[in-house]
Amino acid sequence: MMGKTHLAVGVAAALLACHPSTPAGLLAATAGGAIGGMVCDIECRASLHARDRQVAWGLAAVVLAFALCADRLLQAGLLTDLLQRQAGQAIVAGLGILALLMLGRRSGHRAFSHSLCYVLPLTACVWLILPPLALPFLAAALSHLLLDLLNHRPIHPLWPLSRKGFCLKLCRADGWVNRVMMGAGAVAAVGYFVAVSL
Repeated sequence: MMGKTHLAVGVAAALLACHPSTPAGLLAATAGGAIGGMVCDIECRASLHARDRQVAWGLAAVVLAFALCADRLLQAGLLTDLLQRQAGQAIVAGLGILALLMLGRRSGHRAFSHSLCYVLPLTACVWLILPPLALPFLAAALSHLLLDLLNHRPIHPLWPLSRKGFCLKLCRADGWVNRVMMGAGAVAAVGYFVAVSL
C-alpha cells in the first residue's frame, strides 16, 4: 500500500485499538499511530513511489509536531512524562531505536523491516521512552504489515525464523483497494475524533 494509506490506517488502528477519551490519550494515539504506520517503510529509497513516501513521512512529522504542540497547549502531560523519564533508560532506548532503524533501512524491501522481529523491539524501545505511545505505535505498525499482506509482493513477518515471504495477491499497492483503504482509515480516524468530542 502507499504511504498515505499506511498513515491514515495507522492512526485509525491506533485510535480503535486504544479507545482514548482524554486529550493526552488522543494525542498519544494520533502521534504513535502516525509514526507506527510509516516505520516499516523506513527502507524505501528511490522508486516509482518515492514521492508518495516523502509526502507521507512529511505528514507523519506534521502530525507528531502537532501532537506535541497540542500537548503543550493543553498541558495533557505527554511532554512532562517524557521529561521525567530516566536519562539512562531513554538513551538506551534511543540507541536501540537508532540501531533498529539503521538495520531496517539497510534491509531489502519488505524483509526485516516488515517483520515482528523489527516491530516488537521497536515498540519496546518506544515504551521505554514514552509508554503512552507504545500501544498506538504497535497497533499502527501491525496494521502496516496486514495491509501489505494484501499486495502481490510478499512480506517476511516471521523473519529470520522463516525466509519465506507471504502475500495474498489481492491487489496492487497503488490500485483502487489502496484508495478505498486510505479513505476508510481517514473516515475512521475523523469519525473517532467526532464521536469523542460529542
